[in-house]
Amino acid sequence: TPLKRSHVGVREGDEVHMVVGSDESYFATFDAVREAYFPRTNEWIGEYPFLDRRAMPAVSARISRDAEDRAAFAERERRERAAGAGGGGYGPGPPP
Repeated sequence: TPLKRSHVGVREGDEVHMVVGSDESYFATFDAVREAYFPRTNEWIGEYPFLDRRAMPAVSARISRDAEDRAAFAERERRERAAGAGGGGYGPGPPP
């Protein structure tokens, strides 16, 4: 059941970016979820806007691009290790 009628577009399994509060610099644990942003629907769930929500679509796109870049880099490394495992190669060498 949606929290509000405006949250009807949010579905189980949707990607969500959250603003959390923590006393730890690496956010190993956090105290509270302040706001939740759903990029697919451009919807927010939160009682009070703790940040300028107009900027979040750009931040969200950057998060997605960075995740895609990390996944592509990991895939390249996996392929290089697999190619090097056959022998006869010089190994993966330094990253590009």
